[in-house]
Amino acid sequence: MEPDAANKRINLNLFEARSVSSNGSRTTIGSTPELVLDFNPNTFTNQIYKPKISDMTFWQLSETLNELEQKVNLPEPDQTAPPKKGAMLRGNN
Repeated sequence: MEPDAANKRINLNLFEARSVSSNGSRTTIGSTPELVLDFNPNTFTNQIYKPKISDMTFWQLSETLNELEQKVNLPEPDQTAPPKKGAMLRGNN
């Protein structure tokens, strides 16, 4: 990785790079001994990528669940609370 401060860019040098790209029903696999990618950091500002739930790993799902639980902030169930009225009427106490 080489920062280019004068042009406010970052050059990323990849060696023995491999790529897989898919466009609908067509998949292309490629490789190259050296690949130079030129990034402008300003184009990536304030962009947050969050994968779809179906694409998340177990750990990402677990973290998302914890975040949602904190947002909802439900109190822990009270084990000493009396049974609900409906449960008493059905005889499930």
